[in-house]
Formats: sequence, C-alpha cells, structure tokens
Amino acid sequence: MLKRFFTWLTQAGHNERIRALEKRLEEIEYEWNDWYQKFRTLHARLAKQSSREAERDAANGDHAEGAGPDRDRADEAAGVRALNQVKFPHSRRGF
Repeated sequence: MLKRFFTWLTQAGHNERIRALEKRLEEIEYEWNDWYQKFRTLHARLAKQSSREAERDAANGDHAEGAGPDRDRADEAAGVRALNQVKFPHSRRGF
C-alpha cells in the first residue's frame, strides 16, 4: 500500500525535474540575497544621511524654539487639512 503512494518518486524524469527545481531555487535564493543586500546598503546610506543632517541641524541651532520634527509634523498636518478643504469639482465625477 505504501509503495503505491510513493511510486511517483521512482517514475522516469522525476530526478531531472527535482534537479531543475533545486537549481531554480538556488537562483531565486541568490537573487533574493542580492536584492536584500542592495536594500541593506540603501537603508544604511539613508540612515547615515539622516544622522548627518541631524548633526548639521544641531550644529546650526535649528532645533531652537519652534523648529524640529514636531513642528514639521504640525506643518504637514496643516497642509493636509488645507488640501482636504479644497474642492475639486470634477475630480470625483461619477462617484
């Protein structure tokens, strides 16, 4: 009975298919590792740039009263609210 379940393993051509699938899996793993490394490099560059900008802003004294990330978020929120209040007459035609 068990022999009937595993006959597909011994049929002709399956070894070649298994090798082809293993080879393709190795190619996909290589591609994935390559893209992941590119992502890590990009992330590191962006983090370094961000830290340099923060250091430069701190050195220039831009974080004195009224400036900084909280102020930037408030400005962005005000801009979004202003855009939401603008009426675009034909932007949602048919809805």
